[in-house]
Amino acid sequence: MFPTAVDVPEDPSWRRDIYRSIDLSKDENAALYYPVEPQGGNMNLFTLLFKLLNTGKIPAYEYQLDGVENFQQSNRLHFKDMLERQNIFYEVDGNSIKVEQSDIPSADVLSYFVKESSYYDQHTATYHSRIVALCPVLHRAADEFSYSDQVQKFPLFWVKYDDIKTYLSGQEVMTSNLNNAARM
Repeated sequence: MFPTAVDVPEDPSWRRDIYRSIDLSKDENAALYYPVEPQGGNMNLFTLLFKLLNTGKIPAYEYQLDGVENFQQSNRLHFKDMLERQNIFYEVDGNSIKVEQSDIPSADVLSYFVKESSYYDQHTATYHSRIVALCPVLHRAADEFSYSDQVQKFPLFWVKYDDIKTYLSGQEVMTSNLNNAARM
């Protein structure tokens, strides 16, 4: 459909992996957060990832406590396990899992971890930077019954960017936080 960038080579002469955090409460990142509730075919990034995982179109991988991602088959995350771990309500209907739209915690995913690889390709003598993986981070109160404003962050899972980029290219996003009709 669209021309894509060349994958990161296995043996670059120089490579550095960078981990970033994207804060969705900032105005410049509003396109990834809104709309919180899907409107027609428009949805935010987490709702899109959640639905792709539920239908089995993309794999997800466990977030390790050391923060290092492992994209091996043995580290694949089962969707049902993630739902149970995060106390997300669901129903089993035959072989499929049904989650009501109001139970998807898209309003609570307020940041993402991003793994980015910067590398030098000596075959073409060029420097490149590529996004490798995304990890949605759930922000929840430390205790439901306490009155403190303390929020804990729960990284949910890693998804490889190459697995989701075809779905992202077809998704419309809001281009203005002042005018929700402006889409691209």
